Amino acid sequence: MNQMSVQAEAFLRAAISLLSLVPPTIESQGKKVSSEDELVSFLQHFSSALLLFPGHPEHGPFYLVRGFLNSLENFEPWKQQDNVLPSQGKIRVYMSVLALFCTYAQPTFPYHIDRVESNDSLYGGDSSYMAQVTLFIDTLMEQLVAMLTQLSAATDLIARKRQGTLCLDFVNQIISSLTMNNASATLVVKLFQLAHQTQAVEPGYLRRTLLHIQHKKGSWYQDVAAKILDLGGVSMLLERPAAVPKAPVSVSVTPTASSGSSSVSTSTSSAVVSPLSPAPKPAVAATASVTPKASAVLSSASPSPSSSSPSSSSSSSAMVDPLMGRAF
Repeated sequence: MNQMSVQAEAFLRAAISLLSLVPPTIESQGKKVSSEDELVSFLQHFSSALLLFPGHPEHGPFYLVRGFLNSLENFEPWKQQDNVLPSQGKIRVYMSVLALFCTYAQPTFPYHIDRVESNDSLYGGDSSYMAQVTLFIDTLMEQLVAMLTQLSAATDLIARKRQGTLCLDFVNQIISSLTMNNASATLVVKLFQLAHQTQAVEPGYLRRTLLHIQHKKGSWYQDVAAKILDLGGVSMLLERPAAVPKAPVSVSVTPTASSGSSSVSTSTSSAVVSPLSPAPKPAVAATASVTPKASAVLSSASPSPSSSSPSSSSSSSAMVDPLMGRAF
């Protein structure tokens, strides 16, 4: 950026303001397809880039992130509506923003731009700064819990699989990035239970997530693992799958008419082997020693239409310039 952080910030402001103009569908190979996957990928990278930029002297250390979150809340396809399940793309982006704030809590950020001061050097260790970080983390976790709970109303297999996978993604993020306490431990167990009850998540992902918890040091993690194992049917995840027997090799001798010699051919019967389940998505690389205060607990019951995200009420009153909004 050649130390031109003010000019670079202007481009970020423009990108945030243009989010509302992104169409819900795009044309690809002559067909209209959803733009959500490409948009989510861009927004996840965008949230990672925000870590590099310093705060504003008047509007605070999270000036750009606050505007980014307000734009997400006002993005028309992702607005909360009665009897409409929340967007899974929105949940994935919110998890990325949660990872961003877990990194904000570190005394030293994992990456920087040369000769550009980030918030760790400007605000690191300040009590007011850390209080804001904790508040953002609590708010994001409450909203993620609310959206994941609403997804339990999904009935088709694909939607239930995605919901369960998102729950496990959230579990891995909490385990790897937040200090465990009673509220977060209860939340992890409920999230794992919800993922397991969908009966649609890859068993390998469930098993590796449970092993990840068991291998963490500390009594909290062992207690969480024990609670999860007490859930019906979960203990079977730790059983090793039966080995696939080798296919028999058949040998046939076929005499040749010209020389009277014999040719030997071997054939191996094809065995169908299930492909390995995908590896768990990496949790947040940065670990923050922040203890979340959110005490919301997931319920496996289908939510009522009125149980919307805590942020839905603020989206309608946001100002024209999302950077100046205070929904977050």
